[in-house]
Amino acid sequence: MVVRRTAVTARAGIGRVAVAVAAAAALLVGMATTLPTPAAAVPAPLIELDFTGVLDGSAAAAQATLASVERLGTDISYPQCGATLPAPGAFAVVGVDGGRPFDANPCLAQQIAWARTAPGGVAYYANTANPGASRSSHWPVGRRSPRVCLRAHTDTPDCAFDYGWFAAAASLARARGAAASVGAVDPARRTWWL
Repeated sequence: MVVRRTAVTARAGIGRVAVAVAAAAALLVGMATTLPTPAAAVPAPLIELDFTGVLDGSAAAAQATLASVERLGTDISYPQCGATLPAPGAFAVVGVDGGRPFDANPCLAQQIAWARTAPGGVAYYANTANPGASRSSHWPVGRRSPRVCLRAHTDTPDCAFDYGWFAAAASLARARGAAASVGAVDPARRTWWL
């Protein structure tokens, strides 16, 4: 994902989507502190979302739109394994997980090494979820810490809390190992996104 700064563009019935995505992207780069609601309330400049080339199938139009805006930073993770990566820009965010909590990004160390070249250094993100006991082998059934997750009552906020706590601990441990292997700053001292 490449984040770019310019004006918000809402076209042909996608205004609500554009506002929601623009607000989320703006929050990501620290350019806004509240989520705008109607399209008219979105201050410019934020993020350009010009879907013209995508909607009409014109790759050239989409590429021209991308070339006309300033790139601020880049977010990469396991889908970019083996791909040629762009220069990271002002910031670089690396996904620690492989799309789900407890799944590893197989290229994490290489991606951290790439992201270290960004002036803002490396930031990280972890995938989150709440699958419940029936859909995760990592569900903390029977755990007594950090909260109690009773075997008889696994669908509780305490069990969900523990799942998230253990997923975050696994992500941090994976990031620390990968960062140490390439000489990067301890991820516990860097910014994390969820």
